[in-house]
Amino acid sequence: MAAVLLTGATLLVCLIAPQSPIGTEGQLGHTDADFWTLVQEFSEPGEFFRSDNFVSNEVPYQHVIPELSELVGTGSVYLGVGPAQNYTYIAATRPELAFIMDIRSQNMLQHLLDKSVFELSVDRVEFLARLFSRPVPIGLEDASSIDEIIGRFGESTGHPELFAANLEDVLYRLKNYHQFELEPGDRETIEYVYEAFIERGPSYATPPKVVSAGVGFPPMDLVIERDTNGKKHNYLATEFRFVKRLHEANRIIPLVGDFAGEKSLVAIGDYLRDRDLTVSTFYTSHVEYYPFQGERWRRFFKSVALLPLNSNSTFIRAYFNNYGYRHPSQQARHFSVTLLDSIPNLVADFQGAAFGIAIRSSRDFIEYGEHVACSEQAAARKSSTQLPGDSSWRLFALRSRIGSFRNRTIGSKAVKVRTTSG
Repeated sequence: MAAVLLTGATLLVCLIAPQSPIGTEGQLGHTDADFWTLVQEFSEPGEFFRSDNFVSNEVPYQHVIPELSELVGTGSVYLGVGPAQNYTYIAATRPELAFIMDIRSQNMLQHLLDKSVFELSVDRVEFLARLFSRPVPIGLEDASSIDEIIGRFGESTGHPELFAANLEDVLYRLKNYHQFELEPGDRETIEYVYEAFIERGPSYATPPKVVSAGVGFPPMDLVIERDTNGKKHNYLATEFRFVKRLHEANRIIPLVGDFAGEKSLVAIGDYLRDRDLTVSTFYTSHVEYYPFQGERWRRFFKSVALLPLNSNSTFIRAYFNNYGYRHPSQQARHFSVTLLDSIPNLVADFQGAAFGIAIRSSRDFIEYGEHVACSEQAAARKSSTQLPGDSSWRLFALRSRIGSFRNRTIGSKAVKVRTTSG
């Protein structure tokens, strides 16, 4: 038995044929040729990022899932970024189509690795055996609890011979079975990513390349984390077979692209509009922070505004406290908080419809943030000039306090605001 690893940050597209309801057994999705055409034509040139990010570092990522499921329901289209937490959000929202985009081509290849491992594996036990290059522990079966499955694999060690065999299985699956035209050097990149999981298995923590001091990655056994009510939502605990079927139907499509780029997000929007599909969920992780380093955030929001949306379309974003501010919804043992936000409301706000504030610069966004931040946060900030350089991003994150809808009046205008504790 061989091994493959879960993917890193890539814009994941979970794609489904518009005439075929998602989750229908036996339905065919896109052909291999169509899948690869989407990957190639929608992608942009890859860029550098400071870490490999093979696994998520967002421990509370499941906390918003009950609210998310209630808000968006199932169906429509999922957009995402990053490693395997996308599969958990996909399992929760059961989309008809999903796109996952990241600036690193390495992450696109990691998602192709995922695709191969899902397709080659009969169940989640075999999936993890291939992922970690470990034999299946005696007595472990698909019916075992996810806690037991992760625990038992954590007791074993990786086998180089399984790694070598699984690597060949993956490459054969991609190049010969699917006939994807991999670039020179892609084999070495796939092998590099996969090797990271051999020694540590479920206890995998820090990737080999982390440039930013103090930003670590928790073990992969965060799959046994729960929401605030104690329920597990990780795809390995709930909907492994659903995600596997999407991969088999070529409905999960990874792209190389920049949220604030000129091509990928725009191409996705055009593709969806042509097929009368709407975006229900857009998982952005912490990526929205980076366009706010300059003025590129405006291009990102312009592209979002062109996406086909419905009234409940929702952002999922992560906010980290390592930039000098701790979000009020953040729990004591976490250094991040996961938030939800209405995409249509944000689009309207960006266009100046919500408060009569036209957001055309970072300073405009600061002014907007002062309006939408909760009263105790606004009182603590007497003027935008007192805020540090990333203040526009921090105030942007403050507006994302979502859970149930409630009405709040700002000035003479009643608006809908979502609030929750992360």
